Amino acid sequence: MPVERRGALLLAGLVVLVAANATAAQGGDAEALRQLGDVVEQLNALDTWLTDADRRMAEQQQELANADRRIDEFTRQMRELTRQQAQASVRVQSVQDERAALEAARDEQAQRIAQHIRDAWRHPRRDFLKALLNYEDPDEFDRAVRMHGHFARARAESLASFRATLEALAGNADRVAGERLVLTQARTSLQERRKALVQTRSERQHAIDLLQAERSDRAALRERLRRDRARLESLLTALAQRPAADPTSREVPPELSGLDLVEARGKLPWPVQGEIVNRFGQNRAGGRMTWEGVQFSASPGEDVIAVANGRVVFAEWLRGFGLLTIVDHGNGHLSLYGHSDAIYKKEDVA
Repeated sequence: MPVERRGALLLAGLVVLVAANATAAQGGDAEALRQLGDVVEQLNALDTWLTDADRRMAEQQQELANADRRIDEFTRQMRELTRQQAQASVRVQSVQDERAALEAARDEQAQRIAQHIRDAWRHPRRDFLKALLNYEDPDEFDRAVRMHGHFARARAESLASFRATLEALAGNADRVAGERLVLTQARTSLQERRKALVQTRSERQHAIDLLQAERSDRAALRERLRRDRARLESLLTALAQRPAADPTSREVPPELSGLDLVEARGKLPWPVQGEIVNRFGQNRAGGRMTWEGVQFSASPGEDVIAVANGRVVFAEWLRGFGLLTIVDHGNGHLSLYGHSDAIYKKEDVA
C-alpha cells in the first residue's frame, strides 16, 4: 500500500508496532482512546468557556442597553438645553437692547449736565446774588429765586439720574456676562457628557464585538473537535470490529519468513527512504511526552509502503496525525502511517 509524499522534507510516516499480548496488543486502540480523551477534555473546557461567554455576552448586552438608555436620556436633556439656550439668547438680546437704550439715555443726560455746567460757569453764584440785590420789585425777586431753585433741582435730578444710569449699565453688564457664562458652561457640560456617553457605548460595543468574534472562533473549534470525536469513535469501532488479517496474503522478505512481527522488531524494512527525524521513545513537548513511533523526512513523491502484509482498517484524515493509515497485521499487530500527502489503497489490503 503506497502512500505518496508530495511535499519537500515533509514527515513521511509514523510507525507503531504493538506487542501481541492482551495488555499491549491494543496500542492503536489506546492511542485512539487517548486522542478521544483529549478531544473530550477540550470539548468540556470549550463548553464551560462558551457558557461563561454567553453569560458575559448577556451582561455586556445589558450594559450596552443601559448605555443606550443613558444616551436617549442625554438626547432629551440636550433638546431641553437647546431650548433653554434659545430662551437665554432672547434674554441676552433683550439685555443688549436695554443696554443700548441706557447708553443712549446716559449720553443725553451727560449732555444736559454739560449744559448745566456751562450755564453755572456763565452765571457764578456771586453774580446771581448780586443780580438779586439789584431787583427792586419783590415779585421779580421771588420769580428769580424760584427759577434759580428750579434750575438747581433740575441739575441735581440730572446728576442723580446719570448716576442711576451708570449703575444700571454696570448691573446690565454683569447680567450679560452672567448669561453668557451660563450658556458657555451649559454648552461645555453638554459636550463633555455627550463625549463620555459615546465613548462608553463605543467601548461596550467593542467589547461585545471582540467577545462575539472569540465566541465564533471557539464555537468553530468545538465543531471541529466534535468531528474529530466522531472520527475517533469511528476509528475505535473499526478497530474493535476488525477481521483477522491474513499474514500470508503477501510475500514477506525471506529473512522474516515465519517470524512474528514482535520477534521481527528491528528487522522490518523502513516504510520510506528518508532521514529519521525522531526515534521511538524520544522525548517531545519538553519531556512531557515521548514519541510513540518513528518520524521520517522524505523527498517529495516518495512512496510510503506498509512494513508487512495486513488489512487497512482506517485511512482518512485525523487531527494530530494528518492523513492517517492504520494497517492490521493480525495477532493484534498494528502499524500506523501518518502525515502523508496522499493515500492509495486497494480492497483494504496492504
